[in-house]
Amino acid sequence: MQYFKGDSVIYEDTLIIKQNLKYADANYNPKSIAKQILEAIEARLQNTATNSQLYVKVGEKEIRYMDYSELIKWRNFYQK
Repeated sequence: MQYFKGDSVIYEDTLIIKQNLKYADANYNPKSIAKQILEAIEARLQNTATNSQLYVKVGEKEIRYMDYSELIKWRNFYQK
């Protein structure tokens, strides 16, 4: 957070928001969707993927892994 007066910063601070998992669903995964997909892609590339990682569906998005070049493309996308 920054507060300006004209072109000068007069105050700067960081706001940290933490999630309270006490009230979360039993099936709730605190990792972002991108992180979950990236982990599944990397597991598939290392041939350690579980059946659930060979096919990923999060919300309405779904990814089925087809070939190595496609996996590399998506891994590069989600690493950013």
